[in-house]
Parts: sequence; C-alpha cells; structure tokens
Amino acid sequence: MTDDRSIRGVVLAGGESSRFADGDKAFATVGGEPILGRVLQTVSAATDASALVVVPDREQGESIADRLGGDGYPTENLSFAVDDERFDGPLGGVMGAARQADAEWLFVTGCDMPLLDVAAVRWFLEDDSAADALVPRTAGGREPLHGRYRRTAILEAGQDLPASAGLHALLGDLSTVEDVSIDTGPSTLERSLTNVNTVGDLQAINDGGSTGEQHPN
Repeated sequence: MTDDRSIRGVVLAGGESSRFADGDKAFATVGGEPILGRVLQTVSAATDASALVVVPDREQGESIADRLGGDGYPTENLSFAVDDERFDGPLGGVMGAARQADAEWLFVTGCDMPLLDVAAVRWFLEDDSAADALVPRTAGGREPLHGRYRRTAILEAGQDLPASAGLHALLGDLSTVEDVSIDTGPSTLERSLTNVNTVGDLQAINDGGSTGEQHPN
C-alpha cells in the first residue's frame, strides 16, 4: 500500500474438506509440501509477518501446529484465531480474525490455494484503493478469498449479517468494494486464485495444470 497502514495476512483453515475424498485437503501435498504450509509461507513472504490462522477451536489449532511441525514447517511463530461462533462457514473465520487482529487491513485467503503467488498478493497490498475491500473478479464472479479488507468495515458489517451469510453477502454489505479483473490485475493473478476442492483438482495441479473454481462463499 502507498502509506504506512498496517496489514495482517489471514488464512482460513476451518473447512471440513467435504468434497475432498482423501482426508484433510490442507495437508494434501503439492510439490512435496502440505498445501497449508505453502500458503502460510506465501502470505508471510508477501506481508513480511506471520499469518494469522483461523480455526474452529484451539484444539484444532494445536493439531495443525503439531502436523505442520511434523512436516518440517517452522511453527514457533504460528498464531491462531478462533471462528466467530455467531456465523457459519468462512464468514465465521473472517469475523474471528477481524475480532482478534489489530491491523487496519486484512489480506484473507484460504488454506486450499497451493499456487498462491507472492507477487499477486503484494499487488493487492500495495494498491492505493481506499475501498473497504479489494477483490478479484473472474468470469464466475468475485473471489473473496484472495482479497484485502478493512478490518473495521468487517466488524461493522457483522452487526447486520445473519448467521448463514457468506463472504459474498459480506462484500454486499460493505460500503465500498473495488473489483480487480483478471485482465487488469497482475499476470500471476489467475494462477494465484487456483484452489483445491477435489482429488482431481489436486492431481491436475501436480500434473502441471491448474483449476480455477470459485470458492462458494
């Protein structure tokens, strides 16, 4: 960003991997590394700080730390936040992060995005937009889990949203949202948006291809 406003990277790790038939997709491997570890490394490199990992409860946070440590990922600087129990799904994670973090801005992403790109993330961080949210837009719509959000705007919107609202509803409730199209964003953006929902998605990435399916929330 063009001034000294603070930003914190947030990685949502509370999903149930219901469409992934081979266990917890956050620990499926791409290039020999767990996807979650790759995402954390990218976010940390882009923001120059450790990411805030959002989980359903502290027990899952401890489990994640143990598993990452067992895979050789450095865990001494891992920080966890817990989902806001007033909301379902990813919105609960975003609200939980907004309640715990003290940065003015949050860069929010998912634990299932193994091709997340440092340059693409930094582009969002450095853009001088003053909108409450800056998010990519593809042919399938907005991609809320590769976006920069004003933390106080998230908290304000949370006062009016129902428990079942998703991230698209959050975007709809913010005062200002700026979309970034694939054509006008950084050249690595489309690849950076790739996420893993199924074993087939994972295989395509490991075979050198990619998928770009939009997160449903």
